[in-house]
Amino acid sequence: MDATAGAIIVSSVMLSCSTLVVAGLLWLSARLAGRRAAADRQEWMGTELAEISADVKAIRALLEDSID
Repeated sequence: MDATAGAIIVSSVMLSCSTLVVAGLLWLSARLAGRRAAADRQEWMGTELAEISADVKAIRALLEDSID
């Protein structure tokens, strides 16, 4: 095997390894983004539930006042 063939093989291996590293980093980034989005949705749902709960309490108080 001459030097050119060896250089081609080495560069192919390095390119494959680099591709795997980049793919791994993209996968990790997507997972972390998904977790952040899920946490944001959960926070938003908690806020919405708190607002709905306050509305229900206000409606209940109005209904009790109208009955009395």
